[in-house]
Amino acid sequence: MRTIWLLVLLFNAALAQAQSIERKVIASGGVDLTQPACGISFTIGEVSVATFTQGSAVLTQGFQQPFNSPTGGALPLKLEYFTAVYRNAEVALEWKTTQEINTHHFEIERSPGNSAFTLLASVPSKGNSSIPQLYWSADPAPFSPLTYYRLKMVDKDGSFSYSPIVIVKKDLKTGFSLFPNPVVSKVFVSLHVSNASKDTWMLTDMSGRQLGVKQVQLAPGVNTVEWNVHALPANTYVIISTNKNFPALKFIKQ
Repeated sequence: MRTIWLLVLLFNAALAQAQSIERKVIASGGVDLTQPACGISFTIGEVSVATFTQGSAVLTQGFQQPFNSPTGGALPLKLEYFTAVYRNAEVALEWKTTQEINTHHFEIERSPGNSAFTLLASVPSKGNSSIPQLYWSADPAPFSPLTYYRLKMVDKDGSFSYSPIVIVKKDLKTGFSLFPNPVVSKVFVSLHVSNASKDTWMLTDMSGRQLGVKQVQLAPGVNTVEWNVHALPANTYVIISTNKNFPALKFIKQ
């Protein structure tokens, strides 16, 4: 009996220690999960990974993404996608939610490519909802050549979280994002295109050595493409579009 109680005590101690460690979790599209001391963000497209501990930040496409929740958990909002596309000399921004509980408003922030984001527009929430809701906004004067956009979702209690960053290049007339970054096993490229097309994407290291090729069929609208990089050693890599649908996208493999 004494041995059993000793094992129970050791197990509880190990469990308590594990709960204090930052977790990396893969969440299915549109799902908000909460684990002890860890909140998992919403997604763009099908799947995303974003690990938060209270008071920390997540790295997305080279930017530190703030995260604030008094409870330390994810916001009660499910974002299906946030996208941007250059059209008619301006950038059209669109996002879709599938659930909103106590959401107060949305803020669109933009950056020319450094870490300084500024407020572009504020859009009020349509109220508590368990059905899809669409929102739109526009940037009449985007930066050149690239503009970085992110969507800030603000709850009524002041909690907020950010979407992954979407990048728009004027001459490409597309919006795109890469997430998560850094990546553990799978990286995703979300791309908005106007017309159906085929493309060839290459995965290289920083010296330009080709490590993989993926044939991609793009449909009009938002496309989210998965690339499994679990077998790659920890390093920095680049995804390149042969048709130049996006500039070279750099990510860090942990």
